[in-house]
Amino acid sequence: MDTEKPPVAAEDPHIVSRYDAELRELHKLVADMGELALGQIRSSVEALATGDLSLARQVVSLDAKLNNLDIDSKEKVPALFAIRAPVARDMRLVLSLYNVADLLERAGDEAKNIGSTVVRLFEEDRLPATSEPMRDVTHLAELAMSMLERAMMSFGTRDLELAVDVVRCDATMNSEFRSALRRLSTFILEDARNLGHAIDMVVVFKSLERIGDCAKNISENLIYSIKGKDIRHLHPDTLARGGYLDT
Repeated sequence: MDTEKPPVAAEDPHIVSRYDAELRELHKLVADMGELALGQIRSSVEALATGDLSLARQVVSLDAKLNNLDIDSKEKVPALFAIRAPVARDMRLVLSLYNVADLLERAGDEAKNIGSTVVRLFEEDRLPATSEPMRDVTHLAELAMSMLERAMMSFGTRDLELAVDVVRCDATMNSEFRSALRRLSTFILEDARNLGHAIDMVVVFKSLERIGDCAKNISENLIYSIKGKDIRHLHPDTLARGGYLDT
């Protein structure tokens, strides 16, 4: 009896072409979100340092644009599944892009929170911070933006080593965040009148720390999309030894 299996039909090149085009567009949307979020963060910190009310309001208003890009990206994901029903690595890539868009929207929200804090301070006729807390804001902001820039670069180039470096850098961000809080406690003890200002700085510190978390999570998504491994609960040092990601 002839048991030869029928030949598998070749995939329609038009479907493949359409899928690739949609995937490229989704990639571009996410990249645009990354640039916008970074710009918001940079501007929010500058507005805090200078007391620039106009710039702070611009940061707040730009949040709507980032939200719209997030909505556009989310609408493309079901279409990608409908066109080709991606599996394995392709499916992980699409899901990761979906997650990264969500993370960038959150990073933009944190920048908006900083901008809103500046608006409130300005409207209360309070001068921008020029003391030790502001130096900590600048330092944390530089670290958060560096992490986010490298996370987006690793996602765009699929650079696994760079992604691992961003994940490991999160420990530094957490350590610097705790150090900033300790210095802020001293700032309050020196003069109780600093309490209100210190509360505002805690909000800013926490927003910047959360942006660092977003960057780490973006890199974790890249690692998942390439290797199919969920490293969220893995100690970062494990990634750099034992060839964990080599398999």
